[in-house]
Amino acid sequence: MESVAGPMQLAAIEHMTPPDVTIAGGQLVPGERALEAASGTIAAHAADRFFRAIAVDYDFTLTNGGVSTTGLAAVDQARRDGLKVVLVTGRILRELRAELPEVDSHFDAIVAENGGVLAIAGSERALAQPVDVELEQALAARGVPVRRGSVLLACDALHDRTVLEESARLGLEVQLVHNRAALMVLPSGISKGTGVHHALGMLGVSFHNTIGVGDGENDHSLLDGCEVGVAVANAVESLRRHADLVLEAPDGEGIAQLFAQVRRNGLRLHPRRWQIELGVTGSGERIFLPASQINVLISGESGYGKSYLAGLIAERLLDMRYSICVLDPEGDHVAIGHEHGVMVVDAREYSAAVLPAALGHRFGSAIVDLSQLCAEDKRRYMHEALAALAKLRAETGVPHWVFLDEAHDPIGARDLAETHLAGAQRGYCLVTYRPEALPPTFRSAIDVELSLVERAGVATHADAMHSARRFTVDVRRAVHVRHWHKYTHAQLPPLQRFVFRGDGRGADRSAGNLEEFQRELSRAAAAVVSHHVTQGDFSRWVAQSLQDTKLANELSDIEAVGRGGRDTHDVRAMILAAIVRRYGALPG
Repeated sequence: MESVAGPMQLAAIEHMTPPDVTIAGGQLVPGERALEAASGTIAAHAADRFFRAIAVDYDFTLTNGGVSTTGLAAVDQARRDGLKVVLVTGRILRELRAELPEVDSHFDAIVAENGGVLAIAGSERALAQPVDVELEQALAARGVPVRRGSVLLACDALHDRTVLEESARLGLEVQLVHNRAALMVLPSGISKGTGVHHALGMLGVSFHNTIGVGDGENDHSLLDGCEVGVAVANAVESLRRHADLVLEAPDGEGIAQLFAQVRRNGLRLHPRRWQIELGVTGSGERIFLPASQINVLISGESGYGKSYLAGLIAERLLDMRYSICVLDPEGDHVAIGHEHGVMVVDAREYSAAVLPAALGHRFGSAIVDLSQLCAEDKRRYMHEALAALAKLRAETGVPHWVFLDEAHDPIGARDLAETHLAGAQRGYCLVTYRPEALPPTFRSAIDVELSLVERAGVATHADAMHSARRFTVDVRRAVHVRHWHKYTHAQLPPLQRFVFRGDGRGADRSAGNLEEFQRELSRAAAAVVSHHVTQGDFSRWVAQSLQDTKLANELSDIEAVGRGGRDTHDVRAMILAAIVRRYGALPG
């Protein structure tokens, strides 16, 4: 096989400051040049069955003047091995069946008419409205031989100018797609990429667990619509340049070669289009991280921004429609639950046994909030969840990523690490301030370590981090507040509670979290609020007990306004509004 570039180079993060300031780190993939180097790497990876389906073109991919018996035999073997195989072709389905009557028996699904028709489980349906009959009649009137399918019109590519003229004259929204010497006239928005997504959805396989294989101009969307796009050796030059991997053999022989590689060793590639943008260096160079088939360790002291960086990675993966599951001991990631396709699972209400149902349906994602459990219950839940997720991944390929915050605790036991995380398994992101607590069996499986240290401590880590580089991490969409649930709902230790000064009419009142603080502040007498504003007590408590520097700075500014003579009722309203902006509307 011919890959488009050489092996991926790994490096580690050097430095990071709190996420509200500048976050610096190290590189995994620096800029486009290294992305090209990362793309196309092949590695033995048999133990982790990442790929669950292959979507393959027909003409000049499985055939070359005739059906390749070698290619069909490889398709049949792949299905016996448990892979789903989808045929994706520009052919009109009835014409395909006339040429190969047994075609349906070789494939789990057929996407015909360049994405316009889906045949699966004995049924057939159009995926778009057919091209207007007026165009067919107009072309016939100009002497253009046209074949009509269920959705498309097909003719020779030499008539493309005439088709363009007539579709413009009629004011029709159609697209012209070339495939070597053939031309297809399709409804707008229909492609092999859209068609294969329909088929994979029906088969219960994510496109991220799929390899796409083709040869022609109309296969670009097929390759782009799958995790890895492969061109056979006889593919047109434009597709060869575009593919993540180019096979050494043509048509059916190439297909047999590819399927044998996947069966023996897997296929570990990091295409350019599936890269996580982490941030930018001081020189303006973008930093990227491959979005699948790697393990990541994020380490650093408490408060350095580990969860912020993990949350950014999670957001970027969701943007690319990967399925993720975040096991969240402190409620740091619940804000990600607002993202499309993500549900928040409260560990108090739902056992780990529900996770397969939550994630397995349409390749969804989940944030598992364990912040309200005691330490022992968290460990037990983590153990059960990892077992359930490992079983789900073995059966379906999802979730593509499992995030474990405070990872030193749940996987400290050697048996758990070796059972679920060691060896060839990929797609784990561990976040910990104690990386030394991770078993060596898993440390050896880490592909990139993002180690976050204080700016003043860089020199002490110079030897270990000699290849690292700094970059500023991108801004996240979701508001990130460390230990969100701990501060909003759980009770702080007695000495960290906020005590509202008595107003002379009763005993002092206190708040053990933000929910209680908001309630007590709302009903406190104006004199009480004024006293605490004058002393700067509100901002000091938020900074020291909640460790939320951003909110503390905002409250400090509001307190300064209050000391300047602003009405106490206005100051109270400003403080409450700042809390809502930071944490959202809290109950009570």
